Amino acid sequence: MLEKTLSTMGCLFIMQLVSQTYIYPVVAQTNQLKEMGLSRHGMLGYFPQILSDLIFPLILEYIMTCKKPLLFHKNLRLIQPGYVLFSQSSTF
Repeated sequence: MLEKTLSTMGCLFIMQLVSQTYIYPVVAQTNQLKEMGLSRHGMLGYFPQILSDLIFPLILEYIMTCKKPLLFHKNLRLIQPGYVLFSQSSTF
């Protein structure tokens, strides 16, 4: 019970840290661009930078909210023990 409570609090802490460190500054920058009065066409030039700044933290947030870690998911057959990618008898 204590382990689950501590791990939940740890996940919430890490998620809060990621949000404050990586996501909030991008949102603040986007709000500044909006307040500058740029048109939608003008803001379109900033979109790739904003998107690239948000990909990594959003992936981290997604991984932290998964019910099971992705590395132990049963549908990922390549990482299961005993899985053989190429058999010895295969010929090319």
